[in-house]
Order: sequence, then structure tokens, then C-alpha cells
Amino acid sequence: MPVEPVAVRLASMTFQSSFFIRCRKTSQAGATPVMSYYIQHVQTSAEFRSTSLSEINAWMTEQNALYFNRIAENSESETENDAAEDSQ
Repeated sequence: MPVEPVAVRLASMTFQSSFFIRCRKTSQAGATPVMSYYIQHVQTSAEFRSTSLSEINAWMTEQNALYFNRIAENSESETENDAAEDSQ
């Protein structure tokens, strides 16, 4: 039985990634309040801190790409292992 390519199998998979986000508003007397953000990628425990939402967005996009690539590599190696076992 032929094994379908990884790209085909991944295309039909549901990909989910979760983040824990904590936002904190700090201010000093007479100063403009500053928002600070702490974010953690739940699946990998990677962490990031910033005061910029654009930096947070870029980091989240990068973490999603890294996580997706890791899943694709693992699926590919599992497929290769399954194929090797089937041929024996």
C-alpha cells in the first residue's frame, strides 16, 4: 500500500497552536502608562516579553511556523519508519 506524501497528509490535518498572554499596565506619577506583555507558546514553553504588539505578533507568527515545521518533520520521520517496517 503506497504511503501518501507528507504534504498531502498535513494539508488535511487541523493545526492548532496555543498561547498564554499576560498584559500589564504600569504607570508612574505623571508618566504615560506603558503596556507590557508576557507571552508563552503552550506547546513548546517558549517565552517572550515586549511592550510592542507588532513584536508580539511577529513572535507568535514565528513560533507557529517553527511548531508547524517540527510537526511536519516528525510526521515525515514517522512515515519513513512506518514504510521501513512495512517493507520488512
